[in-house]
Amino acid sequence: MSSFTIHDKVSGHEIKTWYLNSLEMEVDTIDGEAAWASFMDHKPVDFKVPRRARGKKTSTPSCVDDAEKHEESKCDTRVYKGPSVGGWGCQCSSKKVEGQRLCKGHQNEADKHEGQVKNGFINEDRPTHHYGDENLALIPWHDVELPEKKKKTPKAQTSGEPKKQRKCGNCGEVGHNRKNCKNASSDSDKPETVADLMAKLAIAQAAVEAEAAVEAEVVVEVAAEVGAEIEQDEELDEDLTIGDEDDTGVLIDCTFEGVYYGRDPNDNEVVDDDGFGVGTWDQDNELIEFNKKGQQLHKKMKAAL
Repeated sequence: MSSFTIHDKVSGHEIKTWYLNSLEMEVDTIDGEAAWASFMDHKPVDFKVPRRARGKKTSTPSCVDDAEKHEESKCDTRVYKGPSVGGWGCQCSSKKVEGQRLCKGHQNEADKHEGQVKNGFINEDRPTHHYGDENLALIPWHDVELPEKKKKTPKAQTSGEPKKQRKCGNCGEVGHNRKNCKNASSDSDKPETVADLMAKLAIAQAAVEAEAAVEAEVVVEVAAEVGAEIEQDEELDEDLTIGDEDDTGVLIDCTFEGVYYGRDPNDNEVVDDDGFGVGTWDQDNELIEFNKKGQQLHKKMKAAL
């Protein structure tokens, strides 16, 4: 006889099976104690609760794609519901805009596509393609057979060429990638530290300062050359002037083209009104032979008249 205590838990399914098993007992031929023992012997062994049979799930939406049953107050647009492949068409649940057949959102869509909506209208024939254009995508309705997608064949298989092996982006060798490259830990691939960046900055600053120093030296040299030229011009101007008067102290007037000039009777040097030498006096031709500086001064004095 199988062991069983009163306080053991028994499921309803197990009791039902236990009862069906006990119907095999011959109750009329055994007494009460024997009947109880026989009943206990019919207790199910290694009983497992049977799994509930799952019903088939239907993903069909509650709406009906029927032009005669569509609601007049709702938008006439047919919307796609259900899985991405094998769906149904249902009427849009939004209300119509007053005086129009569509809701606000679908009316904007229709305005952009010459009065058509993506999945057609509920009170018209169901389209096979989006916006009724056969050049666009086929709508995957539940009762439409879609063409099988062509599997892409690798290029190496179609052309008969062997598949190209990938090369490492670091060293260019075949057989590993950049992550597993033996040269990945080289100094060139390591990120620069702050000390490295500061050293590079110091070198760059030194180069800038050296370049600035060279430019400064060039400026000083140019200034020195300009200063020397100025001094030479001043000495030349002093040579052209008459520093000391002659014994008589009288200059002979030799005005030319309205500009006053005076000549020294001792050496025939001609000076202007300020005493600057502008040339010499040609005694034979009785005219002034201007020097280069004198010619420039005479043109300026003549232009000022």
